[in-house]
Amino acid sequence: MTDNNQSRKNFIKTISLGIIGTSILTSCDNTKTQSIETNSNVKVSDKPLKPVLTKFGQNQKAPDGIDFGFKIRSSQTNGQYCCTEETLPAKTLGVHLHMHDKLDEIMRVLEGTVHVLVGEEVFEINAGEWHLRPHGIPHTYWNQTDKPAKLIDMFLNQDFDNFLDELLRISAKLKEQNLSPDSPQATELYSNLDNKYGITSYHDKTQGLLDKYGLKMAEI
Repeated sequence: MTDNNQSRKNFIKTISLGIIGTSILTSCDNTKTQSIETNSNVKVSDKPLKPVLTKFGQNQKAPDGIDFGFKIRSSQTNGQYCCTEETLPAKTLGVHLHMHDKLDEIMRVLEGTVHVLVGEEVFEINAGEWHLRPHGIPHTYWNQTDKPAKLIDMFLNQDFDNFLDELLRISAKLKEQNLSPDSPQATELYSNLDNKYGITSYHDKTQGLLDKYGLKMAEI
């Protein structure tokens, strides 16, 4: 019986290693390129990647010059990963409560303290700590301290940099036309953008969070 159990464990271990090895080799294989569709209709491929260096104080901008603080862009990772570095002012809500269909997010706080709401649970993330925000669960984050917080946000499985670039373009367009972010035109633009990237936003929860934690909304 012991030999059978050990054989079964060895078999499972071998299969697991084989799956992991196949995934790694596929991403490094120069002889084939495979594409899959993401929920933003951008193809993710496993073609060979090129090294990327983003020097201190520099960002990877969009082709039209839009700069959201990205250090690595999805176009440099075959659509699999991108990350941004940001400073969250004191007493500020970073974003409206929202949920992603597929995108997972990882935060690393560099300086200060950030609070993250996932579902009904609030996490306190201090400098040097990491936190995962899984897809499919409503979440948001804020800085309720009196000092700015600095963080890196990492986005997996989607070209989320393109979403944020488009968000900045919409914001600029609304300002040019003297339209409020709450106007019907703005609501339609934001809703279409959310739908494109598989995002559900809960704007009706914003004021409650601002009041409860003494925050202001981050400016875009």
